[in-house]
Amino acid sequence: MTRISTMRAQRRLVWALMLVLVAVVHFAGPLRGAGVDLRVATAAKSGNLATVRELIKTRVDVNAPETDGSTALLWAAYNNNVEMTKALLTAGAKVDAANRYGMTPLLQAASTGDSAVMEVLLNAGASAININILSGDQSLFTRDVSVGGNAYTEAVQKELNLPFDSAEQVKKGLPVEGVDPESVKPVLQAMTESVLLEIQKTFDFYKASASSDRIDRIVLSGGACRVEGFSEALSERFGSAVETFDPFRKIAFEPAKLGISDPEALAPSAAVAVGLALRRAGDR
Repeated sequence: MTRISTMRAQRRLVWALMLVLVAVVHFAGPLRGAGVDLRVATAAKSGNLATVRELIKTRVDVNAPETDGSTALLWAAYNNNVEMTKALLTAGAKVDAANRYGMTPLLQAASTGDSAVMEVLLNAGASAININILSGDQSLFTRDVSVGGNAYTEAVQKELNLPFDSAEQVKKGLPVEGVDPESVKPVLQAMTESVLLEIQKTFDFYKASASSDRIDRIVLSGGACRVEGFSEALSERFGSAVETFDPFRKIAFEPAKLGISDPEALAPSAAVAVGLALRRAGDR
């Protein structure tokens, strides 16, 4: 075989291999699961809660998908395993992670009639807290509590004799010249206790009239959710996973062009505005 014919044969072989590779990727889809630690998903599939908890302690990825995209949380929802669901949510499991069939943990919970997997959308604004209790994508109960971030600011102003702007800063845990952070904590804790009591009343009222008495996950938004210690106190009081909502998670924008220096701090306050901006004519 001449040198030219050899080179031609090599080129044909390369092209053939490339075509095979393209066909595999096109028809088989992305190779998920390869090289991924699937111990959490495997334990969840078999209902082994003890193993799942041990793996969470060692920080094994709870969102690692199997080859079809199914995650540990999806298996927990499929098996209607509430305790495992709570453990995975607390560890950061994603409720909207879809497998190749488009099934997510929330859709699975709804399709199996699992009323125990409950979420709360809690928007803590300046003058009110809006509470919306959901099962899957269905709203089951709503209530507005007439207390919000302004109550924190006013309490700090009154107790520490601070101007409004300084009180706004210290309630978020930001440093203010001449103010001892330790002197602020008791004021914030007292106000948080009052707010949690109102939220507790809402949950109690809902549980008294509903078939489920569980709150598995709380999603926070609104400027008042940035009050120092509020998220932690909420999780401790209700024993639920607490997550701060990020309306920009799937929206690309350049903060500098909009004059935004800290987009992470802005995100909770922008939830309602972004939601309204995404509405279309005819939406309810």
